[in-house]
Amino acid sequence: MNRADPRPSIDTPPAGAVLIVDDDESMRLLLAEILRGAGHRVACAGGGEEAIRMLRDQEPQLVILDLLMPGTSGWDVLEFLEDRPHLATTPVVILTAYGDTDTPPGRPVIHKPVDGDLLCEMVDELLAQDLATGRGVGEAPSDLLPGPRRRARAPRPARRM
Repeated sequence: MNRADPRPSIDTPPAGAVLIVDDDESMRLLLAEILRGAGHRVACAGGGEEAIRMLRDQEPQLVILDLLMPGTSGWDVLEFLEDRPHLATTPVVILTAYGDTDTPPGRPVIHKPVDGDLLCEMVDELLAQDLATGRGVGEAPSDLLPGPRRRARAPRPARRM
Protein backbone atom coordinates (compact mmCIF):
# COMPACT_ATOMS: atom_id res chain seq x y z
CA MET A 1 0.00 0.00 0.00
CA ASN A 2 1.24 3.44 -0.93
CA ARG A 3 1.29 5.91 2.00
CA ALA A 4 -0.47 8.54 -0.13
CA ASP A 5 -3.19 6.05 -1.10
CA PRO A 6 -5.21 4.79 1.93
CA ARG A 7 -7.08 2.17 -0.13
CA PRO A 8 -6.25 -1.49 0.53
CA SER A 9 -3.97 -3.20 -1.94
CA ILE A 10 -5.64 -5.31 -4.62
CA ASP A 11 -2.37 -6.96 -5.63
CA THR A 12 -1.52 -10.51 -4.71
CA PRO A 13 -2.41 -10.93 -1.04
CA PRO A 14 0.50 -11.57 1.28
CA ALA A 15 0.57 -15.14 2.60
CA GLY A 16 -1.53 -15.37 5.74
CA ALA A 17 -3.63 -12.31 4.94
CA VAL A 18 -7.36 -11.99 5.32
CA LEU A 19 -8.85 -11.64 1.84
CA ILE A 20 -11.96 -9.43 1.64
CA VAL A 21 -14.08 -10.00 -1.47
CA ASP A 22 -16.93 -7.55 -2.08
CA ASP A 23 -18.02 -5.50 -5.09
CA ASP A 24 -18.88 -2.56 -2.81
CA GLU A 25 -15.72 -0.49 -2.42
CA SER A 26 -16.93 1.33 0.70
CA MET A 27 -17.61 -2.04 2.39
CA ARG A 28 -14.14 -3.32 1.43
CA LEU A 29 -12.52 -0.17 2.82
CA LEU A 30 -14.53 -0.35 6.05
CA LEU A 31 -13.74 -4.03 6.65
CA ALA A 32 -10.08 -3.50 5.81
CA GLU A 33 -9.86 -0.60 8.26
CA ILE A 34 -11.53 -2.62 11.03
CA LEU A 35 -9.30 -5.66 10.52
CA ARG A 36 -6.09 -3.69 10.11
CA GLY A 37 -6.96 -1.84 13.30
CA ALA A 38 -7.16 -5.24 15.00
CA GLY A 39 -3.69 -6.13 13.72
CA HIS A 40 -4.57 -8.30 10.71
CA ARG A 41 -2.90 -8.18 7.31
CA VAL A 42 -5.57 -7.54 4.68
CA ALA A 43 -5.91 -7.83 0.93
CA CYS A 44 -9.02 -6.88 -1.05
CA ALA A 45 -10.69 -8.01 -4.25
CA GLY A 46 -13.44 -6.01 -5.94
CA GLY A 47 -15.25 -9.08 -7.24
CA GLY A 48 -15.13 -12.80 -7.82
CA GLU A 49 -12.92 -12.74 -10.89
CA GLU A 50 -10.28 -10.67 -9.14
CA ALA A 51 -10.49 -12.92 -6.05
CA ILE A 52 -9.92 -16.06 -8.12
CA ARG A 53 -6.95 -14.42 -9.84
CA MET A 54 -5.47 -13.59 -6.44
CA LEU A 55 -6.21 -17.07 -5.03
CA ARG A 56 -4.25 -18.67 -7.87
CA ASP A 57 -1.09 -17.01 -6.53
CA GLN A 58 -1.46 -17.01 -2.75
CA GLU A 59 -3.28 -18.84 0.00
CA PRO A 60 -5.01 -16.41 2.38
CA GLN A 61 -5.45 -17.36 6.00
CA LEU A 62 -9.15 -16.52 5.82
CA VAL A 63 -11.64 -15.16 3.26
CA ILE A 64 -14.51 -12.76 3.92
CA LEU A 65 -16.83 -13.25 0.97
CA ASP A 66 -19.91 -11.47 -0.34
CA LEU A 67 -21.99 -14.03 -2.27
CA LEU A 68 -24.08 -11.72 -4.44
CA MET A 69 -21.79 -9.88 -6.83
CA PRO A 70 -22.18 -9.20 -10.55
CA GLY A 71 -20.23 -11.41 -12.95
CA THR A 72 -18.23 -14.02 -11.07
CA SER A 73 -20.21 -14.38 -7.84
CA GLY A 74 -19.19 -15.38 -4.35
CA TRP A 75 -20.72 -18.79 -5.08
CA ASP A 76 -18.21 -19.14 -7.93
CA VAL A 77 -15.37 -18.20 -5.58
CA LEU A 78 -16.56 -20.79 -3.05
CA GLU A 79 -16.61 -23.43 -5.79
CA PHE A 80 -13.07 -22.43 -6.81
CA LEU A 81 -11.89 -22.78 -3.20
CA GLU A 82 -13.63 -26.13 -2.67
CA ASP A 83 -12.21 -27.58 -5.91
CA ARG A 84 -8.59 -27.00 -4.86
CA PRO A 85 -7.22 -29.23 -2.09
CA HIS A 86 -4.80 -26.57 -0.79
CA LEU A 87 -7.63 -24.01 -0.51
CA ALA A 88 -10.64 -26.23 0.29
CA THR A 89 -10.28 -25.87 4.05
CA THR A 90 -9.57 -22.13 4.07
CA PRO A 91 -11.99 -20.56 6.55
CA VAL A 92 -14.63 -18.46 4.78
CA VAL A 93 -16.90 -15.92 6.48
CA ILE A 94 -19.98 -15.14 4.41
CA LEU A 95 -20.83 -11.43 4.20
CA THR A 96 -24.47 -10.73 3.42
CA ALA A 97 -27.15 -8.07 3.56
CA TYR A 98 -29.79 -10.83 3.38
CA GLY A 99 -30.86 -13.56 5.79
CA ASP A 100 -29.02 -16.81 6.43
CA THR A 101 -31.33 -18.81 4.15
CA ASP A 102 -29.27 -18.08 1.04
CA THR A 103 -25.92 -18.97 2.59
CA PRO A 104 -23.99 -22.24 2.42
CA PRO A 105 -24.50 -24.43 5.50
CA GLY A 106 -21.69 -24.64 8.02
CA ARG A 107 -20.15 -21.29 7.16
CA PRO A 108 -20.07 -18.39 9.62
CA VAL A 109 -22.13 -15.41 8.49
CA ILE A 110 -21.71 -11.71 9.24
CA HIS A 111 -24.53 -9.38 8.30
CA LYS A 112 -24.37 -5.94 6.74
CA PRO A 113 -24.23 -3.44 8.32
CA VAL A 114 -21.21 -5.05 9.94
CA ASP A 115 -20.62 -5.02 13.69
CA GLY A 116 -16.85 -4.43 13.81
CA ASP A 117 -16.38 -6.04 17.23
CA LEU A 118 -18.27 -9.17 16.18
CA LEU A 119 -16.28 -9.34 12.93
CA CYS A 120 -12.96 -9.14 14.81
CA GLU A 121 -14.10 -11.77 17.34
CA MET A 122 -15.18 -14.09 14.55
CA VAL A 123 -11.96 -13.64 12.54
CA ASP A 124 -9.76 -14.05 15.63
CA GLU A 125 -11.63 -17.18 16.67
CA LEU A 126 -11.49 -18.75 13.21
CA LEU A 127 -7.77 -18.07 12.95
CA ALA A 128 -7.16 -19.46 16.45
CA GLN A 129 -9.22 -22.57 15.64
CA ASP A 130 -7.29 -22.97 12.40
CA LEU A 131 -3.96 -22.89 14.26
CA ALA A 132 -5.08 -25.04 17.19
CA THR A 133 -6.91 -27.85 15.46
CA GLY A 134 -6.07 -27.72 11.78
CA ARG A 135 -8.45 -26.42 9.17
CA GLY A 136 -12.01 -27.65 9.34
CA VAL A 137 -11.34 -30.21 12.07
CA GLY A 138 -13.17 -30.55 15.39
CA GLU A 139 -15.96 -28.68 17.03
CA ALA A 140 -16.28 -24.93 16.90
CA PRO A 141 -14.99 -23.41 20.14
CA SER A 142 -17.95 -21.08 20.68
CA ASP A 143 -21.42 -20.16 19.53
CA LEU A 144 -19.95 -17.50 17.21
CA LEU A 145 -19.03 -20.22 14.74
CA PRO A 146 -20.91 -23.13 13.25
CA GLY A 147 -19.78 -26.70 13.88
CA PRO A 148 -17.51 -28.59 11.49
CA ARG A 149 -18.11 -27.92 7.83
CA ARG A 150 -19.88 -30.53 5.77
CA ARG A 151 -18.14 -31.54 2.59
CA ALA A 152 -21.31 -31.71 0.50
CA ARG A 153 -21.99 -28.55 -1.44
CA ALA A 154 -25.10 -26.56 -0.74
CA PRO A 155 -27.49 -26.09 -3.63
CA ARG A 156 -26.85 -22.81 -5.35
CA PRO A 157 -29.84 -20.44 -5.10
CA ALA A 158 -31.14 -18.70 -8.19
CA ARG A 159 -29.53 -15.33 -8.82
CA ARG A 160 -31.59 -12.33 -7.85
CA MET A 161 -32.22 -9.80 -10.56
